[in-house]
Amino acid sequence: MVLNKLAADLVAYLAPFLPYLKKTGETVATEVVKKFGEGAWERAKALWGKLSPRVAAHDQAQGAVEVLAKRPDDPRAKGAVELQLEEILAADPGLAGEVAKLLAAAGPRATWAHLVGDGAIAQGEGAVAAGRNGIAAGRDVVIGAPRPGKPEGPREGG
Repeated sequence: MVLNKLAADLVAYLAPFLPYLKKTGETVATEVVKKFGEGAWERAKALWGKLSPRVAAHDQAQGAVEVLAKRPDDPRAKGAVELQLEEILAADPGLAGEVAKLLAAAGPRATWAHLVGDGAIAQGEGAVAAGRNGIAAGRDVVIGAPRPGKPEGPREGG
């Protein structure tokens, strides 16, 4: 198991939830479920439930998480938490295995970016996109040669 990858995946999954995981109450839960969906919220709570006691036991980790909860989109804050989680997971291989299973069960998280102008968004593994007047070529595209097993198409004069 590659712990730095696991720590990065955990941070990517948990960062949007941290501001809510630090709070309690029914109104918070209702707000989060509306924003992320009930399944995602339950998985985030399960992951945080495994990690939070270990994070609370390390002052630097706790401080890094507090900063990330305030600034969930800050890559520097994410990096600080990744390093702290990597150390925590390295010290407890059993915990690393548990959270890896929980994270795998959560499935991939969709990510996207907001583009202004002539941009295009491609989302998901293997996705391809092109903006206005652009050309996007996806899997198995060969320009200038026919695909195996496919006729070349109509020819002039023939």
